[in-house]
Amino acid sequence: MDFPKIELETLWAPWRFEYFAKSDSRDFLAEAARSSDDRANLVLTRRKNTFLMMNRYPYTVGHLMAVPYRKVGQLGALGENEVAELFSLVVHGQNILRKVMKAQGFNIGINV
Repeated sequence: MDFPKIELETLWAPWRFEYFAKSDSRDFLAEAARSSDDRANLVLTRRKNTFLMMNRYPYTVGHLMAVPYRKVGQLGALGENEVAELFSLVVHGQNILRKVMKAQGFNIGINV
C-alpha cells in the first residue's frame, strides 16, 4: 500500500482508508436510524427525535455524531424540539467522553 506524503496540511488518519476504499453509497445515518441493532450501528443513545452515535471512521478519537431522525438540508428546517434534543445529546456526548475517555477538551462542529 502506498501511503500519502505527510505534510502539515495533511490530517493523517490511516484507519480511514477502509472508508475511502469503499464504493458503498448507502446512507449509514438513515440505516442507523431505522435499525434496532444499536450495537452494530454504534448508536449510544436514542431520543424521540434524535440519536447519538460513534463515528465508525473518525478523524480523531472520540468522534460522536448527534443525528436527527428527520433528514433535512438546513438547520432552520428542524423544529425547536429537534434542535433542543440535538444540543442535549451534544452535552450527553461530552459527559460520556469525560467519563469513559477522561477527555478534558472538545471540538464541537455541525455538518449540514
